[in-house]
Amino acid sequence: MNHELQNTNFTCATYTPRLPAPYNCELIMMGTSDGGIVAVNPYPKDQSNIRNLDWLEHGKKELIMGESISAIIYRHSSVVITGSNGLVIKYADKSGQVLPPADKDMINKIKADEGITATQMDEKNIEGIVGTADGNIKYVQFSDTEQS
Repeated sequence: MNHELQNTNFTCATYTPRLPAPYNCELIMMGTSDGGIVAVNPYPKDQSNIRNLDWLEHGKKELIMGESISAIIYRHSSVVITGSNGLVIKYADKSGQVLPPADKDMINKIKADEGITATQMDEKNIEGIVGTADGNIKYVQFSDTEQS
């Protein structure tokens, strides 16, 4: 495992659907308390050493937001990530790379007034609801024109 991941507090995890080559399998995406995400192939290439997991980009932690990640949802070739201070982001993943794009302008953002503790999105990751730390339920919608 990458030394960058030592002492990392993981806050949530999700499976992707089956991705195309080079993976040809599902991956696990995990969020961290410092706003990063990492991804791992749960099916090691070396079956004789199953403890040696195949981390994407050698376990590089991609810092995506400046708050603890509360949920990650991967659907319809797009990723929605919510944070403990109310940030909701979405980016397209048409190439199956899973991690955020280098061009941060390709990341769509919505800011809720309260910290988010729970998230559920529709099957295309366009609209959904979030539960907040103050006990409220909010509706969120990304623009229909951003077709991820």
